[in-house]
Parts: sequence; C-alpha cells; structure tokens
Amino acid sequence: GEIDEGLVTGFVTDIEGNNYNWKVFGNQTWTIQDARTKTYNNGEAIPQITNPTEWQNRTEGAWCYYDNDSSNGLLYNWFVVDGNRSIAPEGWHIPSRDEYIILLQHLVDNGFNYDGSNTHQNFEKLGKAMASNTGWLSSSVIGDVGNNQNTNNTSGFNATPNGLRAWDANGSSIFERKGERAGYWTTTINGSSLATKRHTFALHYLYPQA
Repeated sequence: GEIDEGLVTGFVTDIEGNNYNWKVFGNQTWTIQDARTKTYNNGEAIPQITNPTEWQNRTEGAWCYYDNDSSNGLLYNWFVVDGNRSIAPEGWHIPSRDEYIILLQHLVDNGFNYDGSNTHQNFEKLGKAMASNTGWLSSSVIGDVGNNQNTNNTSGFNATPNGLRAWDANGSSIFERKGERAGYWTTTINGSSLATKRHTFALHYLYPQA
C-alpha cells in the first residue's frame, strides 16, 4: 500500500498527562497509540482488577494488564466505554462501529489492502497495513500480519497485538491471543450479554473532524 497523505503532525494529552500521537485518515483523525489512562476525565480512578472472579462479577468500569503484567498494555472492559464518564481526551471520543468502518473503507479505497485490490469484503486484507511492525507471532502465509512484519503499518494506524481477557469453556476468566490479536472497543456493542461486556480490549480515540 502507498503511504497515506495524512502525516502525524501532533499529539493529544489525556487527563493523566499521557501523550498520544494522532494521524489524519481521510476525513477522520485517529490516535495511533493505545489508551493508557487509569483515570476518568472527572478525576475518578478506574479500578485495576486482577482477580478473575472479581473481574467476572464486575458490572462497572475496570482495567487490567494482560497477564496482570505491567510490562504489557492496558485492557479495558465495556463498562469503561459505556458510561457517563469519558476517558477520551477533551474533544475526542471512543469511536462507534460505523466510524471504524469509515476508516476501513478509506484505507481500502486508497490501496492499503495487502494485495492492492479495492474489495471491501470483510476488510480482511487490511491487517498488514494497520498492524504494528513488531510483536506478532511469525507466519509464513503471505498477507498475514506475522509475515514479514517490517512491511506492516503502511497506513500508520499502528495496531498492537495486546491480546484480550475472555472466557474459557468453563466460564473462567483467561488471558489469550497476545501476539495474535489487536482488538478495539467501539461504543456499538455486539450482543448484550455480560460475558461480552466483560471482555477486554484496547482503545484508540477519534477526533470528530480532520
């Protein structure tokens, strides 16, 4: 894929003073680093929950590190996203599913499918252009994010494979798919089950206008 015209031209700061680089994609401006705030915008702390049973029973906002290891990135549950207390920097927001699709369509239309095609089918060919250059499990399959990783991230979105906290067949909380998956919350939830809401994903922020 060709390099997108929108250059990283600045950063935005959250309530804790964490800085996030941002980049223009068509008519949108996205942060290109995962959220790492532990505080809502009203100054209230978001609890860190490490205990699996406590996480499973939680119906309010919480965050954790993958494997409860502080060398990993922050993961958030749905309740952080779906509340009256925002964690996005002022003037920014957590994107909806439709806003993500606008981004994906922009990338397809501008040649970022790994094979140069312009098909929108499930956007499954955009992974390499959106994925970070390091951290993925190695793959020999052409087009996989783990194949020749130094050719990843031509779009600059910089999705990192932080994995997630989910549920095993016994209903227990587990960490899985680090190195395999970069998952991001939207404000549009698929399904209303508590199990879905207690999954964890990373966050990127979206500015209303480019």
